[in-house]
Amino acid sequence: MKENQLSKLVGYLLSDACVKIKKVKNRNITQTELSIESADISIVEDFSTLCSEFTERKVGKITNRKRSENWRRTYSFACKINKELSKFLFSLTPTYLKMNEKCKIPNFVFRNKNNMVHFLQAFTNSEG
Repeated sequence: MKENQLSKLVGYLLSDACVKIKKVKNRNITQTELSIESADISIVEDFSTLCSEFTERKVGKITNRKRSENWRRTYSFACKINKELSKFLFSLTPTYLKMNEKCKIPNFVFRNKNNMVHFLQAFTNSEG
């Protein structure tokens, strides 16, 4: 994955998207999942594309739901990643797990203007 695209993925993950570590039912293992939910389908589609590039495989589909009459329809996407990719993401920044810590943006994001633009675009689009 190109550095600018990885910057964008990290931007999403440090804003409204998340990295979840879940225990697999009836087994003594964990599974890491990347997910996002938004009222803007274009954000979810972009995140889905980035996840496909990151995992180098076809990933899940986008779903939608309407929570209640007073809420807009929301779109969500989630995909599982293997342990190698999970370790790689956590090596970039531990912020995904520790919500009480100050946000740590990986150094490569600041390496060039293109990386910073992609990071900020994803981060600000997610935060709305």
